[in-house]
Amino acid sequence: MANLSTLFPPGTRLAEARTRAGLTQVQLAAATGVKQSSISSFENGKRPRMDAWAINSLCKQLNITVEYLLDGARSDNADEAEAVSLLRHADPALRDAAMAALRGMLGGPSRKQARNGSK
Repeated sequence: MANLSTLFPPGTRLAEARTRAGLTQVQLAAATGVKQSSISSFENGKRPRMDAWAINSLCKQLNITVEYLLDGARSDNADEAEAVSLLRHADPALRDAAMAALRGMLGGPSRKQARNGSK
């Protein structure tokens, strides 16, 4: 059986994740500090390697794992990954409200209670 990295190289996965996020190479470069020319070369397979800082920065911005980018490995828990992604990009007030709702439904302590060490 063929390796996913061979069938779908990391550059292809990066381009697909960037497109799903609705970003151009220029926008991704501005958001991450990685040069647009480096992103382009990586996506087109002209630059097969990228330093760890750049890979980490791109993955964080695109909400993908380094393992997925490099090997095509997907998370076992897609719902969890989606929830984290949604919370990460939510307005702070919405994020706080969502976390309060989750804590209420799951019986976890409020942020104030957690800070004070009580339940």
